[in-house]
Amino acid sequence: LWKGTPHMGARSARPHCLLILRTIAKEFEEGIRYSEVQVNEILKDIYPDYVTLRRYLIEYGYLERTRDGSAYWKK
Repeated sequence: LWKGTPHMGARSARPHCLLILRTIAKEFEEGIRYSEVQVNEILKDIYPDYVTLRRYLIEYGYLERTRDGSAYWKK
């Protein structure tokens, strides 16, 4: 479980947060398409604010998704 608040704004925190996101991304298998519900279930076990984690994983290029958010996959 990731403790604390994920905050990507501070420059000094970014390398640490990126390492955490890279570690979290290992929970997803390449070549598998996940539904939003599946992604949420994986992330809920890691951090209560799984929506923020999901957004950061997409924003920082660890996951991609369809435009409508119906499918996610590891980049």
